[in-house]
Amino acid sequence: MTLPSIATLLTGRLPAEHGVEKNGIRLNDRWPTLATRLREAGFATAGFIGNFTLRPANNLSRGFDRYTRDYGGRESNRGTPENLGATLNEQAIAWLDARDRSRPFFLWIHYQEPHGPYTPSSYDEVAAAEPGVVLAQSPSQSGRGAIPRYQWLGHGRLSEYSARYDGEVSDVDLHLGRLVRALEERGLLEDTLLVFTADHGEAFGEENLYAAHGEGLGEALLRVPLLLRVPGVEPAVRRDVVRLLDVAPTVLELLRVEAPDLPGESLLRASGDRPVVAQVRSVGARWRSARDGDFRLVESKSGRMELTRLRGEASPEEEQRARDSLAALLERDAPWIAETTPTRPLTSAEREALQALGYLDGAADAPH
Repeated sequence: MTLPSIATLLTGRLPAEHGVEKNGIRLNDRWPTLATRLREAGFATAGFIGNFTLRPANNLSRGFDRYTRDYGGRESNRGTPENLGATLNEQAIAWLDARDRSRPFFLWIHYQEPHGPYTPSSYDEVAAAEPGVVLAQSPSQSGRGAIPRYQWLGHGRLSEYSARYDGEVSDVDLHLGRLVRALEERGLLEDTLLVFTADHGEAFGEENLYAAHGEGLGEALLRVPLLLRVPGVEPAVRRDVVRLLDVAPTVLELLRVEAPDLPGESLLRASGDRPVVAQVRSVGARWRSARDGDFRLVESKSGRMELTRLRGEASPEEEQRARDSLAALLERDAPWIAETTPTRPLTSAEREALQALGYLDGAADAPH
C-alpha cells in the first residue's frame, strides 16, 4: 500500500521498524526522513503530492519547507481528493523558480497517475474493446475475482481497464518529460540527480486480483521500476533485485550526506540480489513475504506458508533449508506488529474522505 511503502522510501526503514504497516497510520517523529536529513544539510525542500493518503496528517511532511496541503480535484467514482500530474508540475516548477538559488534543493513529486479509477487523457480504444475476461463488480473495494467498487466503469470488461491503465502510464511519461524539460531550460538538469520509482504495482489477473493492489504480495504488486540519472555517470542497466529500502542510503551517499544508521545498502557500494522482505495489512487479512536467491516464501496471518522456487529445480532438502532460512528472515525483518491507530482524532473532513476510501465502518481497505 502507498503509505507504508512511501514511509519506507523516505525513512530507509522497514514497516516493522517505522510502524506504518497500513494506510492511515501517522509516522512517528522519531524517524528521520530524506527531507529532514537534507534540510539539516542545507537543502531547500519541497513535496508536491497527488495522493490524499500522503496528506500532512500522516506526518510525511516533516522536513519539507513546502508540502501539499490542498487538493484541487476529486476522483471520479468516490470523490476522494487528489491532484493530477499537470497541477503538480505547475506547482513544482513555480517553486523551483521562486526558491533560494544559493541552496541545493530536494524536490519530491508523487504523481497520482497511474491509479484507479483510471481516467487517462487518452487511451487505445481498439485495445479496450478487445474480447476477453468479463468480471462482476465487487461488493466491496476488494479486487479478488472482481472489479473493485471504486474502479467500476459500468461494466466488467477487463481489456478496457487495462487499456486505461496503460493510458495513465503514458500520462506520467508526459508529465515527467515536461518536468525534465523545465529543469533543462533552467540550466539545472546536468547537476541534478533524478530518481524515478513507485510505491507498488497493480494486478490484472495475477493471483485472481483485478485492477487492484494491497491484497497480497505477488510479483505484480512488489516489482516496480527504479531509474536513476546520476550526473557524470554513463547510462547502464542492472538486473539485480534491490529494495525501496536501498533508495534513501543511495541518494544520501550521492549527495554526500552521512547516514550510518540506515539498515539499507547504497546501490553504489554493492551489486547483486539482496534479500527482500515485504508486508501488507488490509481489513481482516495480513501477508508477509521474503525472497532470497532462487526462493520466495509468502505467509498469511493464518500461518499458511507457500514456498516458491523462482528458477530451476530443487531437492526436498534444498527446499527445507530455504524455507527455514526465509522464515527466520521474516521473523527478523518483518515480524507481525500490533494493530496501530492514528495518534490524534480525525477531523470530520478526514473521516468523510476515509469512509469514501473504505478505511472505516468495517469495509475492506481500498488500496491507495
